[in-house]
Amino acid sequence: MGTGLLTASAITGNMTGMSKKKLSFEEAIAKLTVIADEIENGEIGLEESITKYEEGMNLLSQCQEILTSAEQRIIKLRPDPDVKRPGKGT
Repeated sequence: MGTGLLTASAITGNMTGMSKKKLSFEEAIAKLTVIADEIENGEIGLEESITKYEEGMNLLSQCQEILTSAEQRIIKLRPDPDVKRPGKGT
């Protein structure tokens, strides 16, 4: 190997332990991309495709949770339009 490039298996890693380890959004997206490429390119057989699909769905769920959490944080930071602020024409 020695090329310095990551293989698909190196990026996807051992997915059985993934449900316990939370990945960052970016890591999850990278793994999803690899899984999608493997399935779309026919690089893997049917059984492995099904397993990868399940892993991908778990990653997708994790990404959705991260995005929902981020959205809630942004909503909390957004100023309430009904609250009058000094210097804003009041």
